[in-house]
This record gives sequence, structure tokens and C-alpha cells, in this order.
Amino acid sequence: MTVGGELLTFCSGWACGITDRGVVRSRNEDNYVIDEDLGLLVVADGMGGHAGGDVASAEALDALRVHLRAAVMPPPATTAVDEEDDENKDSDRTHPDSALPALSTLYQAIETVNQHVFVINQHKGYQADGGMGTTLVGLWCLSDQGPLLAFHVGDSRLYRLRGGHLTQLTRDHSLYQAALDAGAVDNLPKRNILLQAIGPSAEIRPEVQSLDIQPGDRYLLCSDGVHGPLELHDIEEALRSSLVEGPNAACHALLRLAFSRGSTDNATVVLAGLDGP
Repeated sequence: MTVGGELLTFCSGWACGITDRGVVRSRNEDNYVIDEDLGLLVVADGMGGHAGGDVASAEALDALRVHLRAAVMPPPATTAVDEEDDENKDSDRTHPDSALPALSTLYQAIETVNQHVFVINQHKGYQADGGMGTTLVGLWCLSDQGPLLAFHVGDSRLYRLRGGHLTQLTRDHSLYQAALDAGAVDNLPKRNILLQAIGPSAEIRPEVQSLDIQPGDRYLLCSDGVHGPLELHDIEEALRSSLVEGPNAACHALLRLAFSRGSTDNATVVLAGLDGP
């Protein structure tokens, strides 16, 4: 069953997302969030089966929102003097002059999220590198003027459509990708073996980057149930042809294409544009 599709506000533009459990799986371990107040888009692909992949993805998204909300909303001042001091102390967090404070906040938030899910695994009796886990890929926009930050852990991906050309902005944290990077061409490992994810290990190395913003940019966040069976040119063509009908139509078109190409996994898509649809 496909869930989502509502067009919401993101940064200076819009965002739309849908998720579907797919044609084989009995439940959906994917989750996504579009938080208009935080300017946050995230796709999380849970893993763990009976260990609770759906729980991991939901817990990770909730914990991320809580941490970022606390980081960018300073506590109310009790006096006029305190209010002035707090404004000076927190100016970088509420209205950053550069991406550095936001990058640091985001990196810390992801590490906190990982610890949150890791502790849940421990409380359930799982050893390190066991239990439930989840990927994360997302965009965080503090204001209409930016910065626009991208982050990911695992193999859920972020793409940008600019001038009709699609670019993959993230690199999978997978054994398959590592083998390709090492120059391997034969006997490649399975694509779904991850080198890191949120939850199984106490330590992770999230990738966080600041993106330049251009009018007309379109961003695609998706789980591997969408990109797994598709080539870059497949996604590019599907986006260019379907976006003329609107964001919701484009989201559904990508899911239909992935399932028609043999995807048996849960599938999630979030699309965003920094101007009108």
C-alpha cells in the first residue's frame, strides 16, 4: 500500500514523499519525514526483520528531529538582559553566517541518533553489529537563504536534477561500492551488504556536506528499493518526463518504474524543489 503524496513546504519551495511496502514484503521497514518547521527531509530504510527494522527507522527519525529542534531553538530568556545574551550566544545556530555551525550541529545530531538506536539494541540483548539498524539520507535547510546541507549513512541515496541532468550526490556505504572503488570487476559482493548503518555499531562516520543552491534544482531522496534496479539514466528520464505532471505524479512514476524493473524491497521516494512545482 502506498502512503503519502501530500505536497508540503520545504525551504523556499516544496516537497512530496511516498512509501510502499512493495510486492513481496509483509511490512514496510522504510520511513520518511518532511518537517516543514525544521526544513528537514529524511528517508530511512530500516533493517533487521524480527529485530525491528521498522522500529529502527522510526526511532532514528524521531530522535533526529528532537535533537535538531533543540539545537536550533534556544530556551526562552527570563530577563531582557538574558535575552540579549542568549541571542548573541546562539546567533550562529539560529541564523548562521556560514554552513560550519550547521554542519557541526547536524553531524552531532546523527551521532546522537546512532547512540539512541544502539542503546535500544543493547537493551534488547543484541551484541555489537547485531540487532536492528537503518540507513539515513536527508536534506536540512535552515532558512530560505540556506545553507542547504545533505547527509547520509548507508545506501539510501540523494540525487539532484539540474538543467535536465541527474547527478548522484551520495556514495553508498556498502561492500559493493567499496569493491568498485578498489577496481574490482569480477566476483563482486552483494549490493545490500552495508559497511555502516545507524544502530548496529557504537561508532559511525556519517557524511555531511553543504550544497550550492540554484533555482530550478530538484532533489530526489530514495531507498534502495527504488534505485536498486535502476540505472542513473532510467531515473533521470523518469523524473524529466513525470515532473511535468507534478511532484506527486513523479513520486508514483518512480515507484512504478522500480517495481516494473523487479524491485521486491520496500520503496520510498521524497522529491523536493527550491521553487514552484
